Amino acid sequence: MFGARSPSEYFLNTREYNLRDLASEISCPTLVVDSEEEHAFPGQAGKLFEAFSYPKDLMVFKTSEGAGLHCQVGALTLGNQRVLNWLDGIMGTRCQ
Repeated sequence: MFGARSPSEYFLNTREYNLRDLASEISCPTLVVDSEEEHAFPGQAGKLFEAFSYPKDLMVFKTSEGAGLHCQVGALTLGNQRVLNWLDGIMGTRCQ
């Protein structure tokens, strides 16, 4: 992925990808998800959340829920439930 030959090279290559110049143009409701013990991209969810100026929600998964790791590893069902509930709420209000 990203043309990387090792995990460390992958993480170095991801630095090139960001929404810095595009976040202000995103106008649909947006969910930003973070985890208390995010190790892959620590602090990035908060920066992205702050960059959005349109309707936005920040959902932080906690270690006490078993969902504190990157992508809610260890609590995928909980992660899916909360994200899909958010999406259902957004689609429900948009489709009525």
